[in-house]
Amino acid sequence: MDKHQLRNRIRNCLESQQQETNRKVQAIKQRNNRSSKYYSNGKWKHLREYIMSLHPVCYNCKKHGIITPATEVHHCVPFLSGKDDTEKWSLFLDISNLVPLCGYCHKEIHNLMRSKHAIIDIRDTNDILPEKMMVIEQTNQ
Repeated sequence: MDKHQLRNRIRNCLESQQQETNRKVQAIKQRNNRSSKYYSNGKWKHLREYIMSLHPVCYNCKKHGIITPATEVHHCVPFLSGKDDTEKWSLFLDISNLVPLCGYCHKEIHNLMRSKHAIIDIRDTNDILPEKMMVIEQTNQ
């Protein structure tokens, strides 16, 4: 392969990577636009505060015997999966659809759902090992 071909190949690869990055950024912006009206709602802010005051410990960590402060509230069934705006609001504000999680467990359940292209209720799975448990397991080996 000569210099010109190599340069073109590198340019094409970089352009492809840039297009993929742009696509991901656009998808995040669209998702944020769809959910911003929900998260900016006063009812949500009060409900979130109420959940965090009732359950200040991460649900998933506690299930594994580890005490970690909850910092986020997770919708077990994603509210955007609702068929219409009424159903979305119902899922969004349904206290039985909410669990408190630490940032790590919240990120991991969303990563698992993305990788499996499925809704996974964290209350029904033990697949998410808390971050502290991962550290403990690594040090025991």
